[in-house]
Amino acid sequence: MKTHVSQLRNSPAPGPGSKSGAAQRRPRRPLPGLTLRRGLARIALLWERVWPRFWPAISVVGLFLAVALFDILPDMAGWLHVVVLVVFAGAFLAALWRGTRGLRMPTDDDARRRLETASGLDHRPLTTLQDDMAVGQNDTAAQALWDAHQARARQALRDVRVGPPRPPVARRDPWALRGAVALILALAAVTAWDDAPARLERAVQPGFGDAVAKNDITIEAWITPPTYTGRPPRMVDIKGLKKALIVPRGTKLMIQVHGGSKQPVLSTGRQRVVFKALDKSSFQAEVTLYHSGRVRVQHDGDRIVNWQIQVMGDLPPKIAWAKTPKTPQRISVRFDYTAEDDYRIARIRAYIARNGETDVITLRLPVIGGRKAKGTAYHDLSSHRWAGLPVAVILEVEDDAGQVSTSKIRSITLPQRAFSNPVAREMVRQRRLLTLDPQKVGDVIRRLDQLALQRKIFKNDSSAYLGLRSSQGRLILGIRQDGQNDADHRIRRDRAIREAQALMWSTALRIEEGGLSELERRLRQLQRELSQRLSQQKQNPKELQKLLDKLRQAMREYMKALRKDMRKNPQKYSRQPFNPNERTMTNKDIERLMQQLRNRLKQGDKQAAQRLLSQLQRLMERLRAGNSKPMDPNHPALKMMRKFGDLIRRQQKLMDETNRRAKQRRDGKANPKEDQRLRKEQNDLRRQLAEMMRKLGEMTGKVPKNLGRAEQEMRRAEGRLKGRQPGRAVGPQGRALEQLRRGAQRAMRQMARKFGMRPGRGMRAGVPRNGLLGRNRDPLGRRLDGMGPLDDNNVKVPTESQRKRARDILEELRRRSGDGRRPKIELDYLDRLLRQF
Repeated sequence: MKTHVSQLRNSPAPGPGSKSGAAQRRPRRPLPGLTLRRGLARIALLWERVWPRFWPAISVVGLFLAVALFDILPDMAGWLHVVVLVVFAGAFLAALWRGTRGLRMPTDDDARRRLETASGLDHRPLTTLQDDMAVGQNDTAAQALWDAHQARARQALRDVRVGPPRPPVARRDPWALRGAVALILALAAVTAWDDAPARLERAVQPGFGDAVAKNDITIEAWITPPTYTGRPPRMVDIKGLKKALIVPRGTKLMIQVHGGSKQPVLSTGRQRVVFKALDKSSFQAEVTLYHSGRVRVQHDGDRIVNWQIQVMGDLPPKIAWAKTPKTPQRISVRFDYTAEDDYRIARIRAYIARNGETDVITLRLPVIGGRKAKGTAYHDLSSHRWAGLPVAVILEVEDDAGQVSTSKIRSITLPQRAFSNPVAREMVRQRRLLTLDPQKVGDVIRRLDQLALQRKIFKNDSSAYLGLRSSQGRLILGIRQDGQNDADHRIRRDRAIREAQALMWSTALRIEEGGLSELERRLRQLQRELSQRLSQQKQNPKELQKLLDKLRQAMREYMKALRKDMRKNPQKYSRQPFNPNERTMTNKDIERLMQQLRNRLKQGDKQAAQRLLSQLQRLMERLRAGNSKPMDPNHPALKMMRKFGDLIRRQQKLMDETNRRAKQRRDGKANPKEDQRLRKEQNDLRRQLAEMMRKLGEMTGKVPKNLGRAEQEMRRAEGRLKGRQPGRAVGPQGRALEQLRRGAQRAMRQMARKFGMRPGRGMRAGVPRNGLLGRNRDPLGRRLDGMGPLDDNNVKVPTESQRKRARDILEELRRRSGDGRRPKIELDYLDRLLRQF
């Protein structure tokens, strides 16, 4: 400053002809960026003044949006909806009026002062730049001093900054209610998401719900559950719909509106559908339900439908072991399982694994498409390459929706078949060696070559010889290197081993059993093919009948070959006497089973056909194991049991006829010849029982006391029939029938002990655990539930064609009920019919 002053003092004074100091002063140069900063400062000041005043109004708007997005308002009554809208509008206007009162816009001076304050500048440099000299404009020294002052102010403004706005909201909102409103609004936005526009529109459109009464509108609704549920479509009972309508996920909802001229609008969750016009006054809309919520229909500004829908997701199925897997016949593995699903089971599989490898076995369901499955499946795994080795087994169930669940892991040792022929036995041993150590494939090739030379042992069977040489050749081709890398060579070798193992097994069976093994394999293949066809949705009846004919012919050939082999090699089959706890089996039983299977296929009853096919498979397992062979019809025990069964049926029939005769006598109808015939028949039955008791005593050395009591009751009934008192004879006949049944059961146990039969599975000292003769069995041990040799067909199950006709009738009823042009009396009748179904 001193330098400037000295320079001013030494400078010459302006002459009379020179310009004045004010005229010599240079114009002001604006500071770069100062105008922008001043504008930002004004905006910051405006925010600091507006936000504290208007946050209540904005909070009211945010709260209303949150309520609207939560879809709360449409559930209210129409008048209450209007009241809430008015309250929100009033609160917003009040808060807006309060905020605008006394509001002043920021000026340039306010902006400059904020910049100086936010930048921490002293002596107000922005104001300095805007000032002018009050006096001394013609004084050169004063002008120089003023310019120096301006330069220092400009230097100070190089670091000027706006700074963030700091509205004093905390003083007016000490509880931070604005933050709570923002959080609720964010949650509501996430909840509504894609349905936000539709929910906001419903929030400002109150519905009063009286359109039905005013406009004479009728509403009909049907729900069609998804395919994976297996449930039929049904009509919604609109009048009885007081609680939430529970439907599976993916259900189709169809609503028809009859009446009015404008197209209604259906909204549910994130969906909004405009009704399609069926005619001038009928409209229809259909949506698929994926989420729970409200189903609403707006018609002419009124809400005519407001239902709560609860969508239930498809739960995954469950499966468990009913019993640990076993090998009861040392040939097949028995899988006992229980599975359930909330809707329908599609398939059940079993996985067996060893050393990282897995094989899949498909188990047949006892009932196709059922919610629960409890069954037993037999699978012949003696031909598996892991036969005789421990494996891990796990069950897997899948429902129609594709969801999968598994059971716990069980460990078993797969059954291994015993061979009597030395060549067959050695082939199976070499086959197992390939599984345990594939590196020894060379030793197996040499051993197969040695076995092929022993043609006398397998009776010069050319098929067996070709099988041995083919197995050897496939293994030789599989171990050739042929320029392949190690990985490709290993894959080729393992594939050749699998093919050779299958061929070695079939050759061993050929050597051991001759043509019987081929017939058995063909029979099993036909059974699997028929089971797969039955599991398909679309079937060709003609193809099913052809396949069944092939199965029947294969069964006949197999039974013929089995009997021939039993006569030729009796040592391979166990010769157990008659077992009352097991079903006896004759050719007639097999033919009857095949005929029942054919009848079920003709009727279209796939479930019953599948059950009969499973029964045939179990029959085959017992036959193959030798535990249940075709019974000799002349076996003493079997003949005696047939006689007991015939006697019991005749006594039952005689008691029914006596009862009818007693009713006729009460009606005054006399018939002496009929009374004499009944007495004579009762006498014949008593004599037949006495003869059977004598033979039973000779056979077993002891006669059950129940048979003696039965003979006494028969004698008492005979006496009352002789006195023409049929009504009093019914009681002794009933007691005789009961004693006959008990006596026949004890006679079977005596014959079992006589012929050396030990108590079978499911028996206690010869008595079945599920009853004296087993559940649903007659005195001969035969089943009475339509699954055994005796089928009385007393329960009529609707066939597939009958069920289809019922569905067609139901669809026609729904179609007619949706036609609003029909008379009202007819529509009411159709509505009553649909409610029953």
